[in-house]
Amino acid sequence: ITMSPHSCSTSGCTLDHHHNHDSQNDSLNTLKRFLDNLFLSHQKSTHGSSSFSPSQKADLMHYFQDLLDNKTEKNESDDDEHEVLSHKNCLVGHTQIIEYLKSQVPPPYDPSQQTQHRFPSSSLSFDSYTPTNTVEVDAYLYSDDQIDQFVDDGLLSRWYCLDCKSRNVKYLNMISHSMGSEDLHALIQTINQYLGCEKKKSVLIDVGSRLGGVMWEAFFSLKHVDTIIGIEIEDKYVKLQRDVINKFGFNKKGQKKHIDIVHDDVLNQKDLFERFKERYIVLFHNVFEWFVNDDEAHQSAWRKMRQFLSRKGTIIVSCPPLKQSLKDAHMKNSDAFVDSWVKETFVMQLDEGDGENMDDSGAVAFYEVK
Repeated sequence: ITMSPHSCSTSGCTLDHHHNHDSQNDSLNTLKRFLDNLFLSHQKSTHGSSSFSPSQKADLMHYFQDLLDNKTEKNESDDDEHEVLSHKNCLVGHTQIIEYLKSQVPPPYDPSQQTQHRFPSSSLSFDSYTPTNTVEVDAYLYSDDQIDQFVDDGLLSRWYCLDCKSRNVKYLNMISHSMGSEDLHALIQTINQYLGCEKKKSVLIDVGSRLGGVMWEAFFSLKHVDTIIGIEIEDKYVKLQRDVINKFGFNKKGQKKHIDIVHDDVLNQKDLFERFKERYIVLFHNVFEWFVNDDEAHQSAWRKMRQFLSRKGTIIVSCPPLKQSLKDAHMKNSDAFVDSWVKETFVMQLDEGDGENMDDSGAVAFYEVK
């Protein structure tokens, strides 16, 4: 990851982990001495026939150790008054959500899953992708290991035949319109690093929120953001997102963070980008590349987004980078269009493929509106 010059590493913004660790050890030593004295006193008072066994004392020590661990973890991660979950807990949360979504969405080897997506009509990056040589596998739901297992079980193929019944075969293109959970975590942590030590509140909007992976990860681990909004046009994905919100309690009463779902085309949502006083962070992941009808619609969509996202300081996160997206749409003077609108601050590379046949469009660019 090429980091932004905005990243802050001043000592005033760095948590003193050694101090927290020493304080924890002091607390545990004090507790151990207290329990030793309590144990001895109880033995004396019961003339050596205490029902308070050494194993029970050990259990108490473990209990208080867990309490101190949880308190330390919360203090170290809660600098913006939110309890940001550890990476381990994020993965547990994602695992539960993913298993639920898998029960609601047909697997990638189901023929119905391969007839629903559109293909770019004329794109420099995807001009060779067709229904014949392309299969869609959602990276948020299925890891590379799980795809390998589908192949081993004969449920999914990585190859297609160029000449029927011959050995002249070629890799299938595997596409995903979602990021995997590890990539999502890397992206959100990069946003945290990008914001650095700022205490300024922001609103996060995920354009084309699909299965909601960005929103769940942002809820788990994004700092300085209370409002998370997903914009999704397809009915089935809106329903799934709302089901997850209700089932897993994302919008429980009293929580500072909350998630809103906007069921609409983003091109109709100008008011949304004017509603909040906080800074906007807006994510685009292959939004227009695969889901508009032609080059003219693709170009028009970005022109409209430029009108919507005109507030200075707005952060735009785009995969693919804006210039690549507009070149794919064959926009004339696309570089000048981007440069007059935003300043690119840095680019990170996500591991979105296995290097053989998975779509490797993992460059994510960060911009600020001028």
